[in-house]
Amino acid sequence: MKNVYCLGLLATLIISANVKAESFRGKIYDKDGQARAIVKVDGQEQDLSLKIDQRYHKYMDKVLKNSPTYVFEFDGEISGDQLEINKMPRVVADLEDRIGTLTRAKDGRYYIDDQLVEFGRSKKIYGSEFDYISRHYFENKKVHTQGHMQDETFIINAIIPADLFSAGKNPYPANEKFNKNPLRYILKEMPKNKNSQSTEPFRGTIRHRDNYEATPGDHVFIVTLSGRQGDEPGAAAGHFAIGMGEVQNDLSIKGETFNFYFKGEKEVLASNTDLISYYGHLIQGQVNYRPTYTLIGYARSKEDMLKVRDIFEEQLHRVRTEEGLEITPFYNCTTTSNDTMRTIGIKGAHEFAISNIFDYQTYIPMSSKAPKDGINASTLSQLRYILKRDTEHYVPRKAFESFAKAMVYQSKRLKLKRTDYIFLPQTPSQRPNGGISYDEVLSEGKKIIDFKEERLLRLEREDNARKTLQNPNATAEQIQEAKTILNNAPTKEEDQKQISEILYRID
Repeated sequence: MKNVYCLGLLATLIISANVKAESFRGKIYDKDGQARAIVKVDGQEQDLSLKIDQRYHKYMDKVLKNSPTYVFEFDGEISGDQLEINKMPRVVADLEDRIGTLTRAKDGRYYIDDQLVEFGRSKKIYGSEFDYISRHYFENKKVHTQGHMQDETFIINAIIPADLFSAGKNPYPANEKFNKNPLRYILKEMPKNKNSQSTEPFRGTIRHRDNYEATPGDHVFIVTLSGRQGDEPGAAAGHFAIGMGEVQNDLSIKGETFNFYFKGEKEVLASNTDLISYYGHLIQGQVNYRPTYTLIGYARSKEDMLKVRDIFEEQLHRVRTEEGLEITPFYNCTTTSNDTMRTIGIKGAHEFAISNIFDYQTYIPMSSKAPKDGINASTLSQLRYILKRDTEHYVPRKAFESFAKAMVYQSKRLKLKRTDYIFLPQTPSQRPNGGISYDEVLSEGKKIIDFKEERLLRLEREDNARKTLQNPNATAEQIQEAKTILNNAPTKEEDQKQISEILYRID
């Protein structure tokens, strides 16, 4: 099987390109309530206890210690029988990174340079998966992958275009229209379907000051928006994440997102997540489902970024372990990111005083304080919050655009010397194209949500009708009613057409 590790190895040592520390990859497991890791060092498998600072003990929770299908990366060092790590580990797609040109031989087999490769496990979600169209898309392109060796074959479990997340030479230049006015292009042109559904990635600089030149060891702030899915109206709001990274010796960016994500069929684990895995995992990766838009802000201090990372651990822990949490306007991937970044003074344009002077919401005589986050929020409390708070605080696209404005106009106050914009398109497959997510809660969001709920009720009626026809005890009247429901049901193609029609209104 493709996902069975060669010789039963659970981990391998990775000497990263990081300018300072070693990184080790492997599995976490629980032994008598204590976290341990299995790694391979100098060809030998080692079973080590994890030694981590006391302030992180709470976050090394039962979910992390009982997630045998996930591979983690640990920054630290081995001392005796202990793996000493200085911060919480991050999820990676697999044990090894491999970069090179993907080609397909005449016999149909794939290679990265001279290494035979195969693609690992994929999974049908909403009827589609990483498929032959996806594989063909990457042919004859330089790719950055994560995988593991199985006998003589490298098994790929994540893939994105190589050299896109980099401070160095740009093989994916932005077009002339972007370069003329980058911020306007982001706000006005990228939302158009012809641009957000493009299959061509690009990178461009939207702000550059003080003759800054990126050097190894510089740290970056990451903010990323995932757009709407083309096959699921419930995902039309998109996804939002912040993160951090470090410029490597070759000027590539080794980074991660602080991925606030509720448990679901995409198998995403709420955790710090390596960028290659976050975007390109064959099941969990964002671009399997929708395009992504990312801002990379350079030269914020390492101390600031680690402070944010540590603060965000609480939210990742809650999403992993706490029962009853719900996504609401005041507790979601966007609000938690906004609130956390504000602790080090990084905020969107809507947070600056000049914006609030002209904002009518400033003068509404009601509290903007959120109810207890994520638990039993009443409709009235949510409505009050929506009326008082800027949508930039809780709607992914609005927040992203607000950060883009601030990173251009308030770069000195944000202590950012350069900001790059990266468009990473949806990986082509049989899945319908996504696009930009909606930004207007009432004019767009409510219509889509109403459509989604009506569609779910219809699908439930159709499912019950099929069960009725298979029920030997069903009455003649029940059978006739079931047949009527199914005769009037739209075909799969008609259903997708209805979805596309309502989603294509977003721009």
